[in-house]
Amino acid sequence: MATFPGELLEMDTSEKDGGTQWTIIDTYSRWKYSQWYPIPYAEITMRQTIVFLEEAYSACPFRWFKIQMDNGKEFQSSVQVWLKTKNLTYQYAWTNTPEQNGCVERSFKTDMDEFYIKFSPSRHSLGEVKRQFAIWNNFYNTQRLHSAIGWQPPIELIKKEHLKCLKNT
Repeated sequence: MATFPGELLEMDTSEKDGGTQWTIIDTYSRWKYSQWYPIPYAEITMRQTIVFLEEAYSACPFRWFKIQMDNGKEFQSSVQVWLKTKNLTYQYAWTNTPEQNGCVERSFKTDMDEFYIKFSPSRHSLGEVKRQFAIWNNFYNTQRLHSAIGWQPPIELIKKEHLKCLKNT
């Protein structure tokens, strides 16, 4: 169990609306970053995972220490090298045990219930998809209340309790 932001993040992919959604979520604060790409799940690559990681890393307000992911083909050698260049450790969840990545799996359900019900990425340009996900990520992290962290948005927990974890301090 994580005791501060960035100590353990979970990352996974999910097939959605004819493409693939990548998500990374901090298990302590529930801060997350998601993006959808018009790539069928069967065609996803490690290179696309690295593109996603670069975007998420830039967007995140705190330092990362460890990432947990499943053993999918999109999380193998090139991704391991990228993680090492950022001085990040990683671990794999056991095969066929999605409950070990419970935070990211639950966030996929939230996305289905609150985002995809209103927006279908496959019907929009990639630019519009990126814009809508930026709005959703911002709402999720700065306004949406989360029961797991005392009915507050992730950014409030991060600001109140863990200023030392922020990248700019």
